[in-house]
Amino acid sequence: MTCSFRIAVIDMELPEVNCASGVQTVQTNDNDCTLLIEEDIAAALDATADDNCGVVSLTHDYAAAPSNTTLLGATFPIYNTTVTWTAVDEAGN
Repeated sequence: MTCSFRIAVIDMELPEVNCASGVQTVQTNDNDCTLLIEEDIAAALDATADDNCGVVSLTHDYAAAPSNTTLLGATFPIYNTTVTWTAVDEAGN
C-alpha cells in the first residue's frame, strides 16, 4: 500500500512598491507650460519594488510617457497629475 499527496505552495506576500508620496512640486523648464522629465527628476520620481519571490514588472499608468517603466522623457502639464505605480511578482501578486 502507498500514500502520496501534492503540496501547493502559494506566495501570499505582495510586492512592496517604494515611490515618492504626496505632491512632488517641480518647476517647469524655461518657463514653459509643461515639464519634460529629465534624468535627475526621473531618478526621484521612478519607483522601485521589492518582493520575497522577485519582481517581474514595475510599471506606471501615465500614458503620455514614452515608456511605462520610467517617467524619463515624459511631459507633464501644469497642475496636478496622479501617477500610480504597480509591481507584479513571480507569483502574479
